Amino acid sequence: GRSRISPSSKSAMGFWFQSNESKNKLVTKDLAINSHLGSNLLKNGDNNISQKANLDITVVEPHRKSRFYYWLSLIALSGVSLVATIDATYGEGRDKYQNLALLCSGTTLVISFVVSLMHISSVTTRYVVGTKFEGLCSYILMICWDVGLAVMSKPDNNLALDKDTGYIKNANIYFSSWGAFVVTVIIFAKYIQSIHNINLRAELKRRPRRLTLWFGLMASSLILSGSSGDIYTSKCETENSNISFCVIANRSVILGLCTGFVGLGMACFLLFSSENAKTLIFLSAELVVSFVMATVNGIGVSHITRESGPGGVINNLFFASWGCLCLSIWIFFNCLDEISSFVNLHTVQYAYLLMLSLSTIPHIK
Repeated sequence: GRSRISPSSKSAMGFWFQSNESKNKLVTKDLAINSHLGSNLLKNGDNNISQKANLDITVVEPHRKSRFYYWLSLIALSGVSLVATIDATYGEGRDKYQNLALLCSGTTLVISFVVSLMHISSVTTRYVVGTKFEGLCSYILMICWDVGLAVMSKPDNNLALDKDTGYIKNANIYFSSWGAFVVTVIIFAKYIQSIHNINLRAELKRRPRRLTLWFGLMASSLILSGSSGDIYTSKCETENSNISFCVIANRSVILGLCTGFVGLGMACFLLFSSENAKTLIFLSAELVVSFVMATVNGIGVSHITRESGPGGVINNLFFASWGCLCLSIWIFFNCLDEISSFVNLHTVQYAYLLMLSLSTIPHIK
C-alpha cells in the first residue's frame, strides 16, 4: 500500500530543489549587492531619502494618529454644543452672547471636520500634519473656546447655567463646552510638542512629580475666582442682595487669587530650580505651604458649598472649590511621602558610612 516514486520523478524533484537553491542564492546575492549600493549612497552623502523616510515613520505617523483622534472628538463635542445651544435658544430672541456661542460651536465644527478629512487622505496629510495651517487652526479654536466657555458658563447669558439660581440648566452645553476647551488645548500642546520635537513625558520625569499638581491648583483657583466674580456681579449689585451670600462670593474671589499666586510661585520654583526642590529644606517648606492651602481651601469649601452659599448648587464654583481642596491635599500627602523616603534613604546611607568608619578602626587586643 506504500506509494513509490519513480526515478524520473526523483530526478525532476532534484532538479526543482537545485533550481530553487540557485534562485535563492541569486536573490541573496542581489540583496547583498543592493544593500552594498545603498550603503555607498548613504556614505556619499545622499541622506535626503533616509531623512524623509525617518520623518514619515517616527514623527508624522504617531502625532498624526494622536491628533486625528482629538480632531474627531472635537467634531462630536462641537456638534453637541451647537445642537444644544440652538435647542436652548429656539423661539427666543437671541442676544449677542448667545449668537457668539452659536458662532463658536459652528466654526469649530466646520474647521475640525475639514482638518479631520485632510488627516484621512495621504495626499492632503502633508498640508495639515505638523504645518502652520494646523497650528493656526488649533490656536484659533483654543482662543475661540476660551471666549465661548466664558460666555456659555455665565449665568446672565442663560445658556448652560440658570440665570436666577446659577445651577446647571443645560448639561449638554455645560459639559460639551468644557470638553471642547480641554481638547483644543491638548491639540495645540501636541502640535507644539511635535514641531519642536519635545518629549513631554521625559521632561516631566526629570521634574518633580508635584509640578503638574501645582499647575492644576493654579488653573482651578483661576476658575474659582472667575466664577465667584461672575456670581458676585450678577447677584450682589442689587439692593435686595443677600449680605452673607455676597460676602462669601467676595471672599471666594480673594481665595482664588491667593491660591493661584501660590500655585504659580511653587510651580515656577519647581520648574526652574528642580535640583534645589529636592532638598529637605524645600520639601519641608512645600509641606507647610500645602498644609496651609489645604486648611484654607477646606474652610472655603465648607462656606462656599453650603446650601445658602454661591457654590451650593452644581456649577463651576462648586467643582473649582472642591478641585482646589483635593489638589492641596494630594500635594500635602505627596510631600509627606517624599520626605519620608528622603529621610529613610539618608538614614540608610548614614548607617552604611558609620559601619564603614567603624570597620576601619583597628581592634584593640
